[in-house]
Amino acid sequence: MNCLRMVIERALHHGYTHHIERLMVLSNFCLLAGITPQEVNEWFTACYIDAYDWVMLPNLLALGRIGIEERQLIQNQAGEWIRS
Repeated sequence: MNCLRMVIERALHHGYTHHIERLMVLSNFCLLAGITPQEVNEWFTACYIDAYDWVMLPNLLALGRIGIEERQLIQNQAGEWIRS
């Protein structure tokens, strides 16, 4: 989970991470952990200097509606990425 630690530290220290880190690392972790998109949006809005509702909320809500098969795919791909 080093990648997760690095992204969270960067967000807390700089108020910014690349959108891929937000969606593929943080949002996917939150999805797998059962954290609601609304809760993630609240955290992102408080944490990121460029967290605008017109961008952030639609992306998070779309991730929140991912089905079970897609969740398994995300989990498998994240595991492969973390191991590499």
